[in-house]
Amino acid sequence: MAEVLWQVDRISEARRERFVMANGIVPAIIWVVLFGGAFLTIGFTFFFGAENLRAQSLMTGALSILIFAGLLTVVAIDYPFAGTVKVGPEALAAVVKDFAGASPQR
Repeated sequence: MAEVLWQVDRISEARRERFVMANGIVPAIIWVVLFGGAFLTIGFTFFFGAENLRAQSLMTGALSILIFAGLLTVVAIDYPFAGTVKVGPEALAAVVKDFAGASPQR
């Protein structure tokens, strides 16, 4: 009985850890640094002015899109169990099914 209770305790502890991970893992200070760095980097492009305004605008726009894509990736990774890119229950269900069909070894 003690072994069963120990296993149930481990399962509930793992569940609590998954809930904590589902709430996001990137601290607020990291977000401040990421967005501050993005604005500074884009701002620096105006100091390296090209003679052709169209070329300057194109380079600044391309850099902005690249930074936005990186930040979007961080947002998607920050919430691994929610959104369009998420970790689903299929892998865990397959493991549980494999364990249910396995014979006990002694």
